[in-house]
Amino acid sequence: MRKGILALGLFLAMLSGPWLTRAVGCPYCKVAAAGLAENDQSSSEEPGNYPLMLSGGFDVASSYFFRGYLQADHGLILQPYMNLFTAIPLGEGSVLRPYASLFNSTHFANNNRMAEMSDGMIGAITTWNGFVFDARYAYYNMSPLMRSNVHEFGAKASFDLASLWPETDSPGTFSLRPFIGLYGELSDQDGTEEVFLNVGLEPSWRFKVAGQSVGISLPIDWGLSPDGYYLNNDNSNATFGYFASALTTSIALPMPDKCGQWYLNGSIQYLHLAAPNVVAVNGGDRDVCVGNLGLAFVF
Repeated sequence: MRKGILALGLFLAMLSGPWLTRAVGCPYCKVAAAGLAENDQSSSEEPGNYPLMLSGGFDVASSYFFRGYLQADHGLILQPYMNLFTAIPLGEGSVLRPYASLFNSTHFANNNRMAEMSDGMIGAITTWNGFVFDARYAYYNMSPLMRSNVHEFGAKASFDLASLWPETDSPGTFSLRPFIGLYGELSDQDGTEEVFLNVGLEPSWRFKVAGQSVGISLPIDWGLSPDGYYLNNDNSNATFGYFASALTTSIALPMPDKCGQWYLNGSIQYLHLAAPNVVAVNGGDRDVCVGNLGLAFVF
């Protein structure tokens, strides 16, 4: 079964590339809600123009859960990140964005489950007529239940249903993206190789306030286990890992042109833990709220 699921993931990956902020992709992932950064960088898609671009920032979180597994829930939780990428027009409205990304979550208080977690990713986003595809290889130094070096390959796809609607005087102000992602571990130093499935829906809005761009999104997603990622009390596979919903917002900050784009971000997430092992890791609590505040940039 595992080989079949990984084969499907590889097939999706051959079709694909990352998905727009929170529902779209790593060049702009965690940078700005509701695709603000994507809109601001439209000039990079001009034919013959392939600038090397940098995005990044940092978040301060009230707690940190990785795919439903608790990592830290007290003290200062600082999460810097950086993405290096470019945009390559492929014709007929299609754009390829190769990228490399780094992320770290450092937990400064004692007695958090993990002192820190880091990951690195290499991948490519392809966008075309409302479709966004993400294929990437990731390395991270943690598994859900133990400190371990993990190598993972996965793909994510989304489609903006709003692109099917008749054009209006202000296109692109609203989007509605269902998405699906499949991620298989290629190797796990101290554990077994599992498969993670993520499905969800992200409505988002973009508008102006006092001349500044504002984005709001309401993503919801389900974390699922096709093969061993979540477990029942008898160590059998638990298909349903968690459910999450959130309110995220991003505000573009007024900056000189030569300073790039800067964003103030905030989010509140509700997380319902379902699988017995993720509930156990969280001390028996099934329902959690997570707050997040950060600053981000795109050059």
